[in-house]
Amino acid sequence: MINELGKIDSLAIDETDKSKLLLAVFDHLDWQCKKLHVLLLLEKLNSYVGYILDEGYKDIYQEDINSFQITVLAKHNPKRKLNKFLSLYNKSLKEKFPNTIIEVSCQLMEFEDT
Repeated sequence: MINELGKIDSLAIDETDKSKLLLAVFDHLDWQCKKLHVLLLLEKLNSYVGYILDEGYKDIYQEDINSFQITVLAKHNPKRKLNKFLSLYNKSLKEKFPNTIIEVSCQLMEFEDT
């Protein structure tokens, strides 16, 4: 979950491209407090990027991985706010890490209430 900052929520090799690692962030929070939500998401994404750059995934996967897809699976539709944030975040990743292919996207997802 988005508020579990030290945890990778989901991790798998892409079935159609074995050189791509798929990571997911489970975002179950609503967007009533937008600033706090964006800060949590930023911290969570930064921890994922750190995990990628530190090659933490190599403890699990021995494949030759050369690209990474982080998908934010959101319970609530943030509309333009999240899309704008992710666009800026992706641009920043390309500037800071031009030799590492990391793409971040968002998808709406239904979550079971726990």
